Amino acid sequence: NPDDCGGHGTHVAGILAANGTVKGVAPEATLMAYRVFGCQGVTEDDIMLAAMERILADGNQVLNMSIGAPFGWPQWPTARASKNLVNHGVVVVASAGNSGANGLYSMSVPGAGDKVLSSAAIDNRGLHSPAFRLEEGTLVGYQQMANAGSIPTAGTVSIVNAGRGCNADLPLPSVSGRVALMVRGTCSFREKAINARNAGATAALIYNNAPGIFFGTVGTPPLPLPVAGLAREDGQEILSSLPTTLTWTADQFADPLWAAGGLVSSFSAYGPSPDLALKPDIAAPGGLIFSTLPLEFGGFGILSGTSMASPHVAGAAALYLQAHPHTSSQVVRDLLQNSAVPVVWAGNASLGLIEATHRQGAGLLDIAAAIDATTKIVPGKISLGELEGAPANRTITLENNGAAEVTYEVVHRPAIATGANTFRPEFYASFAGVGFSAPSITVPAGGIVTVDLTVTEPADLPERGVFGGYIMFVPPAGARALRVPYSGLKGDYQSVRVLNPAASANGNPLLRPEPILGPNLPVTIDTSLNPPRLAWILVHLDHQVRRLRLEAFDATNGTAIGRIGQFGYVERSRNVDEFFVVAWDGTGKKGQDLPAGTYTLKLSIQKALADEDNPAHWESWDSPVITIVRSPDSEPIP
Repeated sequence: NPDDCGGHGTHVAGILAANGTVKGVAPEATLMAYRVFGCQGVTEDDIMLAAMERILADGNQVLNMSIGAPFGWPQWPTARASKNLVNHGVVVVASAGNSGANGLYSMSVPGAGDKVLSSAAIDNRGLHSPAFRLEEGTLVGYQQMANAGSIPTAGTVSIVNAGRGCNADLPLPSVSGRVALMVRGTCSFREKAINARNAGATAALIYNNAPGIFFGTVGTPPLPLPVAGLAREDGQEILSSLPTTLTWTADQFADPLWAAGGLVSSFSAYGPSPDLALKPDIAAPGGLIFSTLPLEFGGFGILSGTSMASPHVAGAAALYLQAHPHTSSQVVRDLLQNSAVPVVWAGNASLGLIEATHRQGAGLLDIAAAIDATTKIVPGKISLGELEGAPANRTITLENNGAAEVTYEVVHRPAIATGANTFRPEFYASFAGVGFSAPSITVPAGGIVTVDLTVTEPADLPERGVFGGYIMFVPPAGARALRVPYSGLKGDYQSVRVLNPAASANGNPLLRPEPILGPNLPVTIDTSLNPPRLAWILVHLDHQVRRLRLEAFDATNGTAIGRIGQFGYVERSRNVDEFFVVAWDGTGKKGQDLPAGTYTLKLSIQKALADEDNPAHWESWDSPVITIVRSPDSEPIP
């Protein structure tokens, strides 16, 4: 049943291929829906793998997956299956994930998969807003505040300037039976709304104190008064025209006064992937997207997420295959990347710096330019990995499928870099040095030409900072440039401290008699109790690890009992203070109960991209003593 519980799938489907009031990216595409979610919005890998096998068997050309698990590796089952699907002729597109607030290396799987086209989100340039009409006929867009009363869709009412509307400004002007116009700032939206309601206002409009429109909430409990946010530009325009009236309408329009429009969405995940592959691959509209919803939710609505960006890219892939039906699934990603256009850094757009490649990939998708392009560039992206002070050499190949030769100027355009702090990204205008085998190249019609490049890491970037930029191929004036994004890590990737002892006041890892944070304590394992008493190991990981291993030892003589647990391709902790929890029940390497006695555990981690035989690429921790108690006459635990 494709009528999903929350509207997520219906919204995604509309972006892909709606063909009514909303027009999707590929409105003539045929959709096949494979439901992997229940109403709780979670699923398991085996369910997804079963759906992916059906997708291949049913002959689909493009797979969209607006789904993901953050901090994952390309070796995750769904990511590996996605790579296999591409190898079998299916273009696989997946969301990059919404963990941007959790810092670097936050990409989701399956989007982190080797051949997956992972999609970052760009905020919509035209925010779809409901609108009221001013006396002179101008439509003004607004956004209703969360937990406020519903905005009317009919009726004309006067507007009164109520200033800031804070407690310090009481009493308010005569707003009874009118709309109170207030400026954002000084006090909370809730305080302004309560004061407007107490003064008899029929609604409150709060205009921004910075450029553009905004979203807000009046908090809890809900207030019955209609309250909406306006752009500063609209609020100031209304002020200049007072006294005036407004007429509530059911109209909606694309409001251009959204300050973050055209920039990477704040929630969009950062790369690179744990194996230092450049991720995400491309960006598309994903913030504040108007699309279809189930009829019980009103039929249409605005949602945000890389879930919304992914179907834009999947729809574009369908359009590309319609225009070029014999294109291999292996090169669709490259071709879409070639024509994408990088956006400026969302941290301060006025500086004109380019957003990090490990945040936007190749840049904003341009499907028309991709379809019209006659030159193909491979690879579509370059993952330099860790440079460790040495220059990196790569080769780019250009293939001209047009009717005339083309001469390209080869240009390097750097992007902003990030520092070594995983959880709180720090930004640097630190740029790599890039040299080319030739400053320009001519590609004959039907011909293939290569260009070599050498990249050196930025001298002024901190160790383990991630840098990047774009290799641009600029044709004669008036024609579109083509680009190849790259990224790399300065220095030694394995120098990262994974078992950060400062993760808690009591250290890291921790041995505990219960699965909550606290100081290391002696632990006694007694499985004869109901519930059994276990040993709990709490561990914080500052970075993804290739392998996490637990080994047991006899505490009396140090004799190795053996390996009692091992996990491969482990995600990092979500936050700077998040701990994973592992329980030990006193069993040995083959699952047998160990005899009563005293033991210690050794937790070891192998770092990402580490040499397994290099001790410097491992970290370890030895636990305090653990006592195992055995009761020979105890009943087994059911």
